[in-house]
Amino acid sequence: MSCPLCTIPQREKPIYEDEYIFLVPTKDLKGHKVRVMSVIKRHTTKPTFEECTHMYVSLITYMTKAMKNQKWLIVSDKYASIPTHRHLIASDELGTPEELEALRKTPTVIVPLGAKYR
Repeated sequence: MSCPLCTIPQREKPIYEDEYIFLVPTKDLKGHKVRVMSVIKRHTTKPTFEECTHMYVSLITYMTKAMKNQKWLIVSDKYASIPTHRHLIASDELGTPEELEALRKTPTVIVPLGAKYR
């Protein structure tokens, strides 16, 4: 069985891609207007420092532009639906009731952290 995260390039066009990661919109928005996923290209749960850095930089860069000064969040991958492949999801604070309940139980980082972007 092929990994759905490893096969991203064959199935969809990334928003951003570099040698380490893909940044793609999620297939299921779960009630959000903005929901994207940063995925390392290697099939592993132990990313390198460079892969982790690229995951966060791609999410922060994209979401800062997309959300302007509105709050958004990065969800911990502790309860990831594909636990054998490292990925991170960022979204706005909207969502279906089921999604909001899941987010309340999952560690998240709320961004911006009180900072004003110019």
